[in-house]
Amino acid sequence: MSPTSTYSGHAGPPCHAFPGGVFYVFVHGLIAMHRCDNYIDLIIPNVGPSHSYRYGEFLGEVTLPPSPAPYHITGIEGGDPRPDGRVFDPAEHLVTNGLKTLNAEADIYARIRLPLPKVVHSYLKVNLADVIHDPLQQFDSSGGTVGTLTPVLEYAFQDPRDILFAGQPLNVAPLEYQSRWYINLHVFAEEDVERDDDHTIAGFDKLTSLFDFDAPPTLLAVTNIPQPSRGSLPPGTVPLEFLTLGLRTRELGYLGRLVRDEALDGCPVFVRVSAVDGDVASCLSCANDGN
Repeated sequence: MSPTSTYSGHAGPPCHAFPGGVFYVFVHGLIAMHRCDNYIDLIIPNVGPSHSYRYGEFLGEVTLPPSPAPYHITGIEGGDPRPDGRVFDPAEHLVTNGLKTLNAEADIYARIRLPLPKVVHSYLKVNLADVIHDPLQQFDSSGGTVGTLTPVLEYAFQDPRDILFAGQPLNVAPLEYQSRWYINLHVFAEEDVERDDDHTIAGFDKLTSLFDFDAPPTLLAVTNIPQPSRGSLPPGTVPLEFLTLGLRTRELGYLGRLVRDEALDGCPVFVRVSAVDGDVASCLSCANDGN
């Protein structure tokens, strides 16, 4: 059930001396983050076969099969809530006002269970005050009605081989950046083609249907949403990782055309190097900041 990937790079530190690092979970698309005491569930509504449900290495995500039971991610270390006891800051995320229970009749595709994160990063924030209809104020607007397009949950890890997804090795390679090691896991619940505004509005309704709202808030429009503020990029990440799946698919099409053109000219464009014996720690890549 875990993704199978190939990695290129140099050998990392000895297996017994791996220094640990940062584990990120990128949350893309129609996914609700639901806190239950000391853990977080990423709840993915079932929007039908037109949506792509994927998880894994950046650009190497594989299909996440539907499941009535949660997928547990283990081998990572979480953190404590904020001083006010909350995990999500309403000034940076679209947060329900008070505890909302799950709708017993909600059509759930899958859920991924994680510890409470150490930090929740908000790189792409948007002001939704003019496009959300919420007459009963069931979203917390104490910090303004703000949402984050791709929240990133931060954890710590000690050894990448100990990280399991549904009991199986996750097999996402650590990268070194400024003397720290990072593992970036991407979870998608989106379409890999760009759709019109009505599709996005219907998707928002599907998301709110997961919870027992007295009167579900609605998204009135998409075209009126201002450009997101970028904020601070989490260390060990790049802006490309925050693209929607539809936009990324289009960009990869341009890349594929370039690769094909190079190949037709007889230029070698790919070198495939697999991890030794499938051991993630035996084949570690290195990233730099472009300087």
